[in-house]
Formats: sequence, C-alpha cells, structure tokens
Amino acid sequence: MKIVCAGQFLAEGLRQAGQTVIPLALREDADLNALIEAACPDPDWVLLEVWGRTALPRNLAACRHRLAVFCIDTPLNAFWLRPLLQLCDAAFVDQRASVAALARAGITAHWLPLCVQESDFRAPAPPERFLTFVGRITPHRPKRANLLRLLQRHTPVQVVQDVSRARMQDLFARSQVVLNENLFSGLTLRVLQGLASGALVLTEAGGDGVDAHFTDGVHLACYGPDTLLPRLADIRARPEHYQAIARAGQAACRQAHTSAQRAREFLDILASGQAGNPRRTDAVRRLAEAKAKYRHCLRFGGSLAAPMQLFGQAAGAAGTVGQEASFFLGHLFARQGDTARAGPFLAHAARHKGVHGFLASATQAILALAAEGPDAAAALLEAGQAALPRRCRRYDFHGAAKAPVPRAALLVGAARLLMALGRDFEPGFFRQEDDRYPDTAFGYAVLAWQAMPSQAALEIMLTCARRTGIEPEILPILKRAIGLGLATDAQIATAADLAWRAYDPETARDIASALARRLSSKTPPSA
Repeated sequence: MKIVCAGQFLAEGLRQAGQTVIPLALREDADLNALIEAACPDPDWVLLEVWGRTALPRNLAACRHRLAVFCIDTPLNAFWLRPLLQLCDAAFVDQRASVAALARAGITAHWLPLCVQESDFRAPAPPERFLTFVGRITPHRPKRANLLRLLQRHTPVQVVQDVSRARMQDLFARSQVVLNENLFSGLTLRVLQGLASGALVLTEAGGDGVDAHFTDGVHLACYGPDTLLPRLADIRARPEHYQAIARAGQAACRQAHTSAQRAREFLDILASGQAGNPRRTDAVRRLAEAKAKYRHCLRFGGSLAAPMQLFGQAAGAAGTVGQEASFFLGHLFARQGDTARAGPFLAHAARHKGVHGFLASATQAILALAAEGPDAAAALLEAGQAALPRRCRRYDFHGAAKAPVPRAALLVGAARLLMALGRDFEPGFFRQEDDRYPDTAFGYAVLAWQAMPSQAALEIMLTCARRTGIEPEILPILKRAIGLGLATDAQIATAADLAWRAYDPETARDIASALARRLSSKTPPSA
C-alpha cells in the first residue's frame, strides 16, 4: 500500500512491513488535499499522528482520501480530538480507556499502544547513577513536584528537562532506575522508553493498560504512596534481582512494542474492515472541523481566525448544526469581550433543545448578571432549563435570584443541571486563566465558589473531580474550605487522602490530625 504519513511512531514499522511510506509535513496555511496530493496523487491511506500542538491544515472536512488518525496522549486532548475524529475513516488511540470514552461520542476507535523505535534500545551498561527522571516540572503538575521532593529527601534523583530523545535514552541507560509519574492513568510512552533503555522502570501502580502487557515484579516495578519508599529500599538491597527484571522488561519491549510490531497491528485492523467510521454529512463535518480547531487553539494557543470563519459558515446551516455553531460563535465572542456580537448568536443557539441550548442560556445569564441583574439572569436560565429533557432535575432559578448572594446561587444551579447532562469536566484540559464563560459543571461551580465559597459549590467540584479522575487537582480548594470551616468531616478526610495520594505525607498528616481533634471535641451521643 501507499501510505502518506505525518508522524514518527509507525513510519519505521510500516516500511519494515513492506509498505510505501510517503512523508507528509502538515501546515496550517495549506489545504489538506493539496498537501496530500503533492506528496502522492493516489494514496491508499493517509495517516496523521496527532501529538501535542499539531498543525491542522485547511479544509479537513473536505478530505477526499481515506484518513486514519492515531491520537497520542488521548486523555489529555480528548476535548478537541473528539470533533477531529468525526472527520476520519479510522481512529486509533494510545490509551485503552479512551476507546469507551470515544464510543460514547459515537466514534469507533481502536487501542493501539505507543511504541519505541529501534534507535531507542541501548546495550547493557554499568549504571552511573541510581534514579533518573526526565519530564517537565510545572505548577500545573503538583503531584509530580511533590513526588520528586519526597524522593529527594531520601535518595539522589537526577531530574532532567528538555533533552533530545537520544540524549534521554542515554541518560536512562546509565541509570539503575527510571522513574515514571503518570499525569493520567495509562501505558505511557515514558514506560516503553525506559524499558527499551535497559534500566529498571519504576512506574505508578494501576496504570490503565499496563497490566495487559507487563507484570509488576517481572518486567518492571510499580509503586504507590504506601509502597514508594519501601520499594526503593528493596531495589537498593537487591540490585541483582531488579537487574534481572530490567532485562526481562527490555526483552518484552523488544518483542512486542517496537514500531514494526505496532505497524503490523495497525495494518491488521485496517485489513479487517473493523476500523470504519461512517462519513458524516458535509454540514456536520464542517462544524466538527471548526470545533476541533477552536478547542485546539484553547489548548495550545494560536489564531482564532480559521475557527471563527468555519463557525460562521456552519451557523448558516439549518437545524441543530446551525444552532450549535451559533453557540460556539457566541461563546467565542463573549470570551473576547465582544458582548454585542455574542448576543444574537447566543439567542439563536438557545433554541437548541439540548446541552448547547442550555449552555447558550447560561452564557447569556452570566452576561445579564453584569448588565441587568439577577432577575434577568434567572429568567434566561429558567427558559434554558425548560427545553431540557425531563430527567434533568429542575432548579428554582427565580428563588436563587433572591438569595443573599444571587450570583453564587444561580451559578450553582447551572452547575447542577450541567452535571445532570453529563457535562462534568474535560479531563486533562486545565485553562491557564480563570474562565469567565465556562462550558462544564466544574467551571460553573468554580465561578460560584469565587462568588461565595459554599458547601454546595464544593460538593459539585468534588463530584465532578471524582467522576473524571482529577481529584488531586482540587486539593487547594479543599484546603481553603477547611480553613473557612466549610468542609464536612467526610470532605476533610477526602483532603487527607488526596494529599497522601499526591505524595504530600506532611499535609496529609496535618489534615488527618486536625480532623482527629475536631472529632474528639464533638460531644458523644447520649446513651
């Protein structure tokens, strides 16, 4: 087959499998069909590997060729990958959990774990250091920072950022242990790279999909908050035992996790005919391209000109497509501070009898709170919820407008309705700045909390975090609630547990001690 390929994971293996691989360089200012046909006029497949900030060409929705997309770090990017995958004929994801998540959005995806290249393998060598970690340290990854601080108090740790792949593999190969910390639960590339280097991989236990390929104590070593330090002590005490595990891990990686092996799996799925996703209508495809590019800009930055133009074109479509496109245009203008242009689009979108209709009403209500007051905002929210399915519990927005802090009460109500609609949170997408016009229950609860910290807003944030696996990220809010005296005993216990799971034992002990004092001070029930 002739495969036009934009990516780095499968190309090596596809060539080894006898396929003709034609490289494709993506550009935002170029038409996708023109790029493909300049590389190869008649490809059998076009393969796009989407990883990090990917250039998204023009006219994705009009692609004339069979398109396969391989998504990397899918849980972190699902909110913009979902619409992108509506444009593809075959979808592949690097994480097992993403298959079911995309199925709920009507997308058939196949789990294709990541792989290493032949150049990633290293020959055995005596280690020069005990423990190495390669990865970014940012304020948005507090668990990682806590983990490294904890380790550095007990053992020498080499921490390296911003190195080439070859340099990283050399560092790993000269280390006894390679540390992996998961931003999301899965079989990550760092695990495979560490195994290929020949070092012992020490990775967090419970990674979704790791168990399908590797076994703790056989191919690698796992740790958790309770076992991290004992495991390190055992590795120091029994180096030969763990060297054998490292050798077995490297052998397993070479046998089943190279580009050649993964390319064969990719080709088998294509040949089986199981990879097919139905082609959507042109209107749906244009809207999907607009959403993908808009959300890509929110995630990585960049010009909003292209998605705005696409939304403008889609807004002219009849029915729900036009109404949904109008919501995104209104939402976009509101975020840019252009409320005059936002208004008509949001009013049109509010006719949508579904989540985007309610989101349009909620955005209108936030604008009304500033311009007209809580009664006008309540009327908009009441109208928005009237069009929702009956399964959504009704909220008394007119009553909320009379609350001591009406803004907080109205936003809590919006958050509760969005939870009922399944709009909890977008995993992996943490905006760098406060979002004045959110589109999830978690975002509305954050706004409500900022207006007035309350048990209601706190419980919504906790529920959303629990459902989407981001509980450690709201530990600062929980600590604030404890300081204000708003947290229940159960929430204080949750905060202690989260601190422990985030490798911050001192904070966990302090919170647990405070809870114990609080419980002991309460009057026991009478007999």
